[in-house]
Amino acid sequence: MGGFTAADGIAHVTQSIGRNVDVVLVNVDPPNDGILERYAREFKSPLPLGPIPAGCEVIEGAFWRGPIARHDRRRLRAAVWAVLANRLLFKG
Repeated sequence: MGGFTAADGIAHVTQSIGRNVDVVLVNVDPPNDGILERYAREFKSPLPLGPIPAGCEVIEGAFWRGPIARHDRRRLRAAVWAVLANRLLFKG
């Protein structure tokens, strides 16, 4: 997936679901170099953000966990619920 960005992912999802993606969660606290080196040995790397489409809200957070390059499900779940609560309870 060399050269693939989060923005590319958004474009693919937009095409697949037939409507614009309105929110993307972005990790801003990457793992340390040792963890990233192990991740690279699996031919993986964190996705760069790329040019996010207008109208797509970017939610930043620390979504990595532990000694491996994996997402923290609890933090992601909390972020998703926060976005939903904000949209359902405070906008309207």
